[in-house]
Order: sequence, then structure tokens, then C-alpha cells
Amino acid sequence: MAIAWSNYSSRECHVSVEQTQKILDRYFDAMGRDEDFSAFFADDVTWIMVESEQEVRGPTVVRDYLIELHGRMVGGEQRSLVVSDGHAYLEGDTMSAPGPAGQRLFYCLVYDLGDDRITAVRCYGSLGALMTSTRGEQPQ
Repeated sequence: MAIAWSNYSSRECHVSVEQTQKILDRYFDAMGRDEDFSAFFADDVTWIMVESEQEVRGPTVVRDYLIELHGRMVGGEQRSLVVSDGHAYLEGDTMSAPGPAGQRLFYCLVYDLGDDRITAVRCYGSLGALMTSTRGEQPQ
């Protein structure tokens, strides 16, 4: 199954480091306050679990997928967000289950921004193991 990479590879990015940081600060703040963070996504946003090739599209579908994913994450840590022009990178880890049965899962998120919105997120690592089924559109 091949992943459609066109959503973030074909866009030109004109978002400064400072603007990227501001957008993501507001995004994570809204997420932390249990607000509707889908407003920070472009209309054609994609979330891709690279290792498992799971892909979801659209602001509300991506938001709902992330809420479900976060609900399955047990503990863990995040490193500091690294920001560049129109891109950001976040590494972390979590457990697949509580207690000794849990496996540590590592991940790196790559955010792409354009027009003051998050246009795509790619998740590298084994975090997709927490999601047993793909929701939204299938990869093409």
C-alpha cells in the first residue's frame, strides 16, 4: 500500500519560524484545554502513521483520530518542540499498556504548515500500533 505524499510535498511554505511557533503554541494550548483544535488544520489536512501506512484526512476526522489515539496512550514523555520555517518536529514515547505488559513506543511527529494552518502531520515510529484500524480515507 503506497502513501499519497502529495498533500505536503507540493505546497510551498511561506511560514516563518516565529509564525510556526505561534501557531503550534496556540494549537497545543487549545488541545490541552480540551477545545476544538481542528480549527488549526487546513481543510485538506492529512495525518499519516508512516510505519503502518494508516492515513486520515480532514480537520474533524484528524481531530477525532488524535483524541482516540491520545486516549490509548499510557504515560510517556515528550521532548521539546523543534521549529523551523513552516515545519516542526516533536519526539516522544509512550507505553502501549499499563504495567509490565506494556511495550514502550517511540515516535517523531513532523508538522507541515502553510497559510497559518497545519497542512500535514507524519508520525514516524511505532505509535500506529495503538490504533487497530484506519479511519477516514485509505492511502492511494
